[in-house]
Amino acid sequence: REPVRHSLPDGTDIVLIRHGGRLLAMSNSCPHKKASLHRSGDIEDLGGDLGLCLRCPKHKSKFGGGLFVSFATGKCTTRRQCSRSDGVAAWAVPTYQTKEEDGVIFVRRLAEHAAPEPAPAAPTRAAADEQHARLLAAKLLRIRALSPDSDEYTLQLVEERDRAAFAQEPAAMWHLWLAMGGVSREYTPTSTSEDTTRSGLITLVIKLYSKGEMSDQLARAAIGDLAAVSPPRVTLRIPAFDLAPTPRGLTFNLLAGGTGVAPCLQFLRRAKAAAACVQMLYSCWTLEDALLA
Repeated sequence: REPVRHSLPDGTDIVLIRHGGRLLAMSNSCPHKKASLHRSGDIEDLGGDLGLCLRCPKHKSKFGGGLFVSFATGKCTTRRQCSRSDGVAAWAVPTYQTKEEDGVIFVRRLAEHAAPEPAPAAPTRAAADEQHARLLAAKLLRIRALSPDSDEYTLQLVEERDRAAFAQEPAAMWHLWLAMGGVSREYTPTSTSEDTTRSGLITLVIKLYSKGEMSDQLARAAIGDLAAVSPPRVTLRIPAFDLAPTPRGLTFNLLAGGTGVAPCLQFLRRAKAAAACVQMLYSCWTLEDALLA
């Protein structure tokens, strides 16, 4: 019972799975970041109207334990309630009716579902002003190579007033949207919110992919180019860190690879302030690939 990818004659990419003697089918593109759902090894029956679901393979730990897509309804959900659960519930993908005759499988698309929530697009300076509560104009200040496939990008908020959006870190681990050339992605800053509030600078460590849409934008970017960032968004809350006083004797184990060291760096700063004990294992292909060492 493994998900299988198939392309229809019109080029549509779908994912199929056999369950309980039935063949189920839906779009193979996750509405979050267009990840291929057939690559997921996480198949769960969430019951109710949702039934059998695939968990998006791209961000298994985000969205309160993962973003799940239902074969029955095409609707999306999170395993646990989180800050993005309501937004995720508005996303959906097309589902397909299947029929098997003499070893031939017929597929027909069912009724349209609600369109997924669009990711924020990179605005012009004027658009950034109009959408100030959602996106903040920034310009590219520096690019520094860190490893063969990862660079450090430093951005400067254009408007000094926008620094106030970073006055307080929303959680022990947080992220923001970066938008360039009509492409948007989420990244975890290695700079602190205090850095941004004071200087307007935001530092991101980004891995570049040969066919990545954002990687293409970054490869063409020049110093001084305009981009946009969102205010800080919650990635993960650590309830113990929000208590006053912070409990003593807190202990954490972290496992990170590649650019995954960025959220761990955020966590380590908060853990240090709380006098917590942290052990971390960092994985990379070679010493040359080690980031922030």
